[in-house]
This record gives sequence, C-alpha cells and structure tokens, in this order.
Amino acid sequence: MNLLDTNVLSEFMRPQPAEAVTAWLDRLDPEQVWVCAVCRAEIALGLALMPAGKRQAALHYAAVVAQRIRVGRPISTEDAQIAAIALAHNFTLATRNVCDFEGIEGLQITNPWLAGA
Repeated sequence: MNLLDTNVLSEFMRPQPAEAVTAWLDRLDPEQVWVCAVCRAEIALGLALMPAGKRQAALHYAAVVAQRIRVGRPISTEDAQIAAIALAHNFTLATRNVCDFEGIEGLQITNPWLAGA
C-alpha cells in the first residue's frame, strides 16, 4: 500500500510533472494507492485559494483523470488539462485525436478533419 503525500498529488497539477514521479505512479496498482483526508483537505484548500477560472479547470482535471483511471483508460496530463479547460468553460474540444478524449463525461468533441464536423 502507498499513501500519497500532498506534494506527490500536487505534482500532477504542474504543467510538466516530474517524469520520475509519473513513471513511479504508473507502475503502481491503483488499488494499492491511497490518499488520506488530511492530504485531500490540503488540496481542497489550495483549490479554494485559486482564482475561480483556474479552480474550475482544476476540479474538472481531477474528475477527468479519476474517471479515466476507473475505466482503465489512462490519459496524459496534457490531454486531461485540455479536457478540463474545455469542460470548465463548456467549450467543444476540436481535435484530430478524438480517441484520446472519447468517454470523458460531459465533454463535447468535434474533429475538424471530418466532413460535416
């Protein structure tokens, strides 16, 4: 079992998380990773202190990553951030890589490369 400290959790909110931390977490069984209430509270405080626009995107980011982990379809940090920003602003995401974003609850996607998109 692994209990993640707040600094490990917040690493994934950085634009470029440390590769070593990402690789380490990727090797773990999700059933063996835990977050305690204290760390959750620290993250919640950090989110509450953010400006409203960034706060909404951060909350959507967490939901997107959690959803993809639950269904066994990991998502890159960058794609999760892009999806979160689209969700926070109720935007339709225009992408050629539709498969990277399919199944994200509430996300509207369009592929400009397809006729009639």
